[in-house]
Amino acid sequence: MLVVGLFERVLEGGVCPTLAPWVRGVTLAVPVVLALAFVAYAALLAGRVVAHGWPEPEARLRLEAFRAYLDETERRDMAFLAPADMDLHWRLHQPRHGFPHGSHTGHIFLGWWKNVGSYPSFATPTDGTAYCHLLAEQGPPLYVGPIAEAGLACVEGEASAYRLDAVLPYGRNGRLPVYLRKDTPPSGGNS
Repeated sequence: MLVVGLFERVLEGGVCPTLAPWVRGVTLAVPVVLALAFVAYAALLAGRVVAHGWPEPEARLRLEAFRAYLDETERRDMAFLAPADMDLHWRLHQPRHGFPHGSHTGHIFLGWWKNVGSYPSFATPTDGTAYCHLLAEQGPPLYVGPIAEAGLACVEGEASAYRLDAVLPYGRNGRLPVYLRKDTPPSGGNS
């Protein structure tokens, strides 16, 4: 109460006339600063929810399409690699089988990993050719796109270890290609 009374007296100019305009400015600025802080916090929270809680609409639609494919083909337990899509791995609790993080896949095909050394704990292909070789040697039974156009050689063509099994529509124009290893048993097999 004492502080409020002092504030009122300053605003009236009774305590120190030179402080009154400054105090008036501060009292007007406080609600504006609080409103901006609230908006910034709400934007930060919304960004975290999209990044960590609820998938973006396209990611959710891809997930639903791929889940339906796994259920319909009875391949729910089949290992897969979505080279550029970490969300599918997180949501379906599927490891990446030693392949680099999804954000690095495009960098590898661009040649940005040409000077990266070899590490025993995870694969470090240095370019598209090495990535395709690793995929042919150690790739899981399912390979799920979309992938960088440069990476199409890994899963398409006669020399590929994969064949196109399905193209799953999602959203308005989305297409999710699913490739199956040519050496996968007809029953689906698990890996």
